[in-house]
Amino acid sequence: MPLLLLTLFVAVPLIEIAVFIKVGGWLGIGPTIAVVVLTAIIGTALLRQQGLAVMAEAQRALAEGRLPMDSVID
Repeated sequence: MPLLLLTLFVAVPLIEIAVFIKVGGWLGIGPTIAVVVLTAIIGTALLRQQGLAVMAEAQRALAEGRLPMDSVID
C-alpha cells in the first residue's frame, strides 16, 4: 500500500504536467494559464462553500445539543 501511494504521488503530478504541456501547445500559453486560474478560482469557491456548509451543520448540531461528529467527519 505505501508503494502504491508513493507511485500515485509521483505519477499524478507528472501526468498533470504532461497534460499542461499538451494543452499549452494546442491552445497557447495565455488560454492555458486562464484555464488554470479559472479552475483554481472555481475550486476555491467550491471549497469555501462546502466548508461553510459543514460549519453551519456543526453549529446546528451544537445548538440542538448534539455532538457535530457527522459534520466534522464529512
